[in-house]
Amino acid sequence: MAPPAVLVVDASDATGSTGLQAAFAALSAATVRPAGVVTSVTARGARQPGPPLEVPSALVREQLRAALAGALPGAVVIGWLPSLPVLRAVARTVRELGVPLVVEPVLTAGDGSPLVGTAVVQALGRELLPAADLVVATVDDAARLAGRSSPGEETEAKAAARAIQGFGPRAVLVIGGVSASGRLGERLLDGREWVRFEPGGSPVAGPSGAGIGIAASAAAWLALGETLPDAVDRAVRASRLAAAEVPAGG
Repeated sequence: MAPPAVLVVDASDATGSTGLQAAFAALSAATVRPAGVVTSVTARGARQPGPPLEVPSALVREQLRAALAGALPGAVVIGWLPSLPVLRAVARTVRELGVPLVVEPVLTAGDGSPLVGTAVVQALGRELLPAADLVVATVDDAARLAGRSSPGEETEAKAAARAIQGFGPRAVLVIGGVSASGRLGERLLDGREWVRFEPGGSPVAGPSGAGIGIAASAAAWLALGETLPDAVDRAVRASRLAAAEVPAGG
């Protein structure tokens, strides 16, 4: 039997460290077939776009039609949606597919400055997150979605995850952050259960693609039939392994 496909909707990153390229690497590692829709083209990565070239929403819709013309994908993972027209073009299509949906909101740059306007953040909560099985958010993006300060400490991260879950997604994974006691691991709110992944030997949550890598890996395992908690656990482990294999200076 052929492996399932996972559709990625994200920016194209010339460095290969984030966006579609990072998602495709994670999907290939999980032995599923990647398919992609480009929302923007960047020269320096989605977190430092400098400057991005947005793909027109009409072309995004055509890409979606082409990607979905055959069999439905086993899951969908969504990353950077640079504008309201692009977000709405994507949301109208994917929320009706009936397959697992993982959303990795890209709202802030590596330095914490906003990448999208308030209208996009609000529409994300109204039009896309209610259909999501899993939201994977960095601490800065979780804070912006939740309308809170950056959730570095454990109680703040949990409060942000609860606020995001209020939009309707089944589960929220908050990644990254440093507290007074040191670097934090990933934290998953699955319904009412709060699961902490203790920090591993290599940090997985940074501005250069960890979020989309975890999101894509989780989507792959959901497409392969894993439960959501097991899919997240596998995705976190895979991201740490990938981070540990990056050569020094790479």
